[in-house]
Amino acid sequence: MPSRGRNLLAGVFCLAFLLTARSEASVIFSFTNPQHTSSFSVAPGGTVTDFTLDIQATSTEQIDGLDYYLQASTSSIFTLASRNTTTDGTPFSTSNDPSGDSSVVSAGKLPGLNPVNGDNLGATTTNLTPVTSSNGLTVVADYTLSVSMTAPPGVYTISTANDDWVDPTLNPHALTTQGVYTVTVTPEPATAGLLAIGAMVGLTRRPRRRA
Repeated sequence: MPSRGRNLLAGVFCLAFLLTARSEASVIFSFTNPQHTSSFSVAPGGTVTDFTLDIQATSTEQIDGLDYYLQASTSSIFTLASRNTTTDGTPFSTSNDPSGDSSVVSAGKLPGLNPVNGDNLGATTTNLTPVTSSNGLTVVADYTLSVSMTAPPGVYTISTANDDWVDPTLNPHALTTQGVYTVTVTPEPATAGLLAIGAMVGLTRRPRRRA
């Protein structure tokens, strides 16, 4: 093949690659809450409430469905307590699990984030009507997590995992931006006070000198 033809063919492949990369890079997940932040503070044994997974297409994508799981930075701390896709206005109302919201948090579906929950949380849109950039930031689902009573104080992250979106021709595409939510576990005030008293007592005790 003449060099000019090879160069032209290489240019076509390069353009196709760039267009594909651009397309797949313009669909993003994000987490928010009513305070318009992506963080939450909670005590051991409490619940992480009212946080929402959103999706946004920023170019010409048409999103008919999603696959995703939730993942914690540390196992055995968080468990899915509830999911709402019926009253939060999401277009992703046809769950991949035909039993719906209550099923994905049942014990048989392994709702614990260890570090990933056990059931696909994805869904398709109502009547397969695509979500596009004109929809703006679009609700996927509202979630509540329960926190282990034995959760050590610290900063943890909740993120989406194993995620993709599906176009009207049923082709899957990877999301390059996953949603990330920060949860800070802090001890109850009474517990924190006891810890402080214990530390002070430890500092005031001095070893007795032997005669």
